[in-house]
Amino acid sequence: MVNASMKTVSKDKMEFIRRMAEDEGLAKCLLSNQPNFLDYEIKEGDLDKLPWKHIFPCKYIMDTQEIRQSYITMEFRYEKSYSSPIWRIGSFTIYALCHRELARTDYGMTRTDYMIDRIDNLLFQSKNDTWLGRLEFQGSSDIILDERGLFVGTYVTYRATEAHDTMVR
Repeated sequence: MVNASMKTVSKDKMEFIRRMAEDEGLAKCLLSNQPNFLDYEIKEGDLDKLPWKHIFPCKYIMDTQEIRQSYITMEFRYEKSYSSPIWRIGSFTIYALCHRELARTDYGMTRTDYMIDRIDNLLFQSKNDTWLGRLEFQGSSDIILDERGLFVGTYVTYRATEAHDTMVR
């Protein structure tokens, strides 16, 4: 039997995936490899391709030698809640990654900067609901994933600054 804390952990991760997959701009960015990805027409079933193919609720490194795509991966750190035995997100890092040939876009920003901007908007649009509570930006940096420099990205870290014991259950 899975304990309540682990159920909460899993639901929190799936909520991240759901919200990211439902963002039209972010979905288009992940699904299309074109510099004008916002012109991509989302087809029926496309959004179902995002979880576990483009959006991972864990710190996952894809095969950087073969696949030219864009990805979002995440890393979570949990804390015990003060008012219940349930764990809650203490901080998290989101990694926006793409093959370097996909980094340039028609929108005056890199593909990974676009992804981080959309994710930041999603997080702060939801700061007033019961999902995460208030967040504090902790930092961001550019990264290169592999020694050949084929995959580039940006990560951003947030910390929860208030109790959010009423998270999605």
